[in-house]
Amino acid sequence: RFSHGRDMVFYALLLSVMPLMIRSFSDFNILSYGKLFAYSGILLAILVILIYKTSKECRIRKGQLVGVALILGIYSVSSVCMLNALLDFYPVQEQPAVVQEMIISRGKNLDTYYLDVMTSDKQNYHLRVAEYLYDETQVGGTVNILFFQGAFGIPFTQVDETP
Repeated sequence: RFSHGRDMVFYALLLSVMPLMIRSFSDFNILSYGKLFAYSGILLAILVILIYKTSKECRIRKGQLVGVALILGIYSVSSVCMLNALLDFYPVQEQPAVVQEMIISRGKNLDTYYLDVMTSDKQNYHLRVAEYLYDETQVGGTVNILFFQGAFGIPFTQVDETP
């Protein structure tokens, strides 16, 4: 017999992966989404196969398998992103950049702050930054960009707090 509380479990699982997703996409400016999604897709496929093989309920109710796959997809992308950053022991490359434009993306409940910068080798980057760093920066000012290689070869950047 199927559990009548499965909706509550579904929402609990969905809410439990949201902080990981928000953290991974707000803290890291990913430069190569192709590799991120490739590794995440492999992890997602493995997890969905495991769920399908071990859960009789998911084999019978395909809609439930789709919901679980959605949650596992969010988890896969977020965990690959976080592990790529946390396990990165390669040396950091630092490069100064000039701020070309400052952008505020106003949302219904949350504002997101971006800096468009150009490095000395004429590369442009659109980087998400924290509000306090945005407030301390001026157009034409210089910021230091930290370039990380990533443990899985997924490069990402961060704006250094001390230019």
